[in-house]
Amino acid sequence: MKLALLIAALGVLQLVSGTPVKRDCSGCDDNGSHYEVGKYYVKNCNTYECVADNVSNLTIRACEDPGDSSVCHDVGATWLSETAQGDFGYCVKHTCYQPTNLNILPYVQFSDLECRYKGVCMTDGDSVDISGCKTLTCNVFGNVVNYTTTDTPDCVGQCVFSATNTTYNAGDSWVYNCYRYTCTGAGTFTSQRECCSVSSNGQVVDYPIGTFQIEGLDCNEYICDAENGFSAGAVSCLNSDTGRCDPVGTVKMDGCFKYECKNFTSYASYTFVSGGCYDSAASKCRDVGETWIAKTSNTAPYEDTGYCYNKTCSLSDNTYTVTIVNVQCSLNGNCYDLGKTQEYKPEECSSVTCKDEGGLITSFSALCQDSDGNCHPYGSYGWPYVVNGTLCTNCTCNLIGNTVMYSCEYPAS
Repeated sequence: MKLALLIAALGVLQLVSGTPVKRDCSGCDDNGSHYEVGKYYVKNCNTYECVADNVSNLTIRACEDPGDSSVCHDVGATWLSETAQGDFGYCVKHTCYQPTNLNILPYVQFSDLECRYKGVCMTDGDSVDISGCKTLTCNVFGNVVNYTTTDTPDCVGQCVFSATNTTYNAGDSWVYNCYRYTCTGAGTFTSQRECCSVSSNGQVVDYPIGTFQIEGLDCNEYICDAENGFSAGAVSCLNSDTGRCDPVGTVKMDGCFKYECKNFTSYASYTFVSGGCYDSAASKCRDVGETWIAKTSNTAPYEDTGYCYNKTCSLSDNTYTVTIVNVQCSLNGNCYDLGKTQEYKPEECSSVTCKDEGGLITSFSALCQDSDGNCHPYGSYGWPYVVNGTLCTNCTCNLIGNTVMYSCEYPAS
């Protein structure tokens, strides 16, 4: 198989079986396109005929639309183009003009500038009724358009309400969005509030002038005022615990947290005031900074001994915490400092020592005390002591548990 390569260009050479030959390319070339002799083609809305090699005759003249190049207009044709700016805008009259010198191609002339209102073109001085009693007039100044609005002569008793695009006669009255409107004529009307619209639970409800409550919303009493509209009047707080409305100033507790019903002008709400720590042993709340003693007892047979916990209520990072400050020894409900020896019962010559020996230990010591107030060691004899109101001699004592027991042999003679 032999390879043939065709190259499209002026003076093209065609390679056939490897031998170059000259190809016939008669016709017209225009703007990158090639047209055969006798063919017609369109360029910029003008129609041309290819009559010889690179010789074209203009056969049909036309103008290209400046707003849409795909649209052509015949010589002498006129048309309008519109530019909208909402309801207003302007219109331009175009003409496809052919000069007497035919060597010049036809072109678009811009002739008349006009006003445009709601899709309708208006010439200079044209007027249109826009609201029953208002007239809109078109004014053209060179290449500028503007509009003037005047009262329509002899027009009495009509108002156009733009919110609903409705025309009313003088004296007509209607309600829209809680306002009553009255047409006074010549395009004017008055308005007066009749209610207040409030959105609640996804629905809009109209409340009449006066006081009212919004069902299911809160405990506030609201006011619909003809002058100022919707506002909050008397306010109170909804108590979520009871479901009742509480007056401003009411205090309620939630555990150890205090809340007060406070007025915030347009509404009232329970607001956190203060907090504290819960003392489970005493079943009460403790204020921040307050200190107290919690006592515990050991199990039998040492139930008369135990511990005294000195605690305090503190607040840090919005957290209320009970902290143990120190621990003391306890004996029969009394607290004794660690490392100190303190009197227990002076009348019995007894004392207590609180020790830390891997745990707090209460050490009790006592001496015998005679009727004269003198102290004697346990087991000693021969000193006086009063027993059941009788003065005895030759008395002795012994420590049994934490109690000193006395015994005497003879009453005093």
